[in-house]
Amino acid sequence: MTATSSKREQRPVLDLPRSSFEIVGELLALIGIIVTVAILLYAWPDLPDRVPTHFGVTGEPDSWGSKTSVLFPPLVMMALYAGLTILNRFPHIFNYPRVITEENAPRQYRLARTLMTWLKAELVWLFAFLEWSIVRTAQGESTGIGVVFLPVMLIVLFGTLGIYFWVSARKA
Repeated sequence: MTATSSKREQRPVLDLPRSSFEIVGELLALIGIIVTVAILLYAWPDLPDRVPTHFGVTGEPDSWGSKTSVLFPPLVMMALYAGLTILNRFPHIFNYPRVITEENAPRQYRLARTLMTWLKAELVWLFAFLEWSIVRTAQGESTGIGVVFLPVMLIVLFGTLGIYFWVSARKA
């Protein structure tokens, strides 16, 4: 059976302890959530009634909304965090670039969980930066998120995926 087979292979359901690398990623994600909430709470009293709600590819705001709009990015961030945290408990249901067997399941599950944990941490910190940029722009301290935000975000996320696929393909 190949990875593209239409028949679903029977995957083992394993209870694997978290690695130190996963724990570090999880802690970084939690710290990112705390930082984002702190930014919001600290800035809220001084925010103007009109804040940026979207940034174009140049990094400058191209849409504005009410002050309550600054609540949306942290809410999305927390929903993503919760969803990825729950999903990470079920690595046997993930899609994998190779067939999962009894022999390779522990390694592949750990790699996939690590990928999900680090993507989660990266997304949280991208949202933290976005919230910080929204606040700074709204308060007139900045002109936007900057032109490098989009390329850096793509490099970080796709770089993490690339590392996962490279490590996953290696024989261990």
